[in-house]
Amino acid sequence: LAGTAATKDAAACQGYATGALKGGYLTLLELREAALQLAVYDGWASGGVLDRAVTVAAKELGLAEPKMERLPDDPADKAERIARGQDGFRRVAQTDAPPPFTPYLDTGVLNFVMRDLWGRPGLDERSRRFVTLVGAAFSNAPTPMRSHSYSAMNSGHLTKDELLEFCLHFA
Repeated sequence: LAGTAATKDAAACQGYATGALKGGYLTLLELREAALQLAVYDGWASGGVLDRAVTVAAKELGLAEPKMERLPDDPADKAERIARGQDGFRRVAQTDAPPPFTPYLDTGVLNFVMRDLWGRPGLDERSRRFVTLVGAAFSNAPTPMRSHSYSAMNSGHLTKDELLEFCLHFA
């Protein structure tokens, strides 16, 4: 699904989304979360293709939108926000977080991506890893491809053999 959305093939993506929902392979909430994950790692256009395909599939199948949990409000204390982002970075990336000395690192990577995105309910971390690897590959981002491959194995979410099989399937 993520790869099809990244190619911008809306019709194929809708077919896969319908099949995933109809077959019970993925839930509507999981697909909504996958669209957000893909948007962050491959761009909002790819996430939008997946989200629109899921919307059409859900309507065709008469599915009600799931209740989405609201993320907790940001702590007022900036040091606490940074600490939560760094904790998320360590959990996801399996390494120490960079210092938050730019808006990209502070607000973008630490607070939004590593704390908020990866901490959202609705999609388990193993599934987020697969969507992230697809997005990083399609966006031709070698550093995220390497770091997320490493962290997927180091976290225990994927074995080396599973990652190699993913690469073969992706190709």
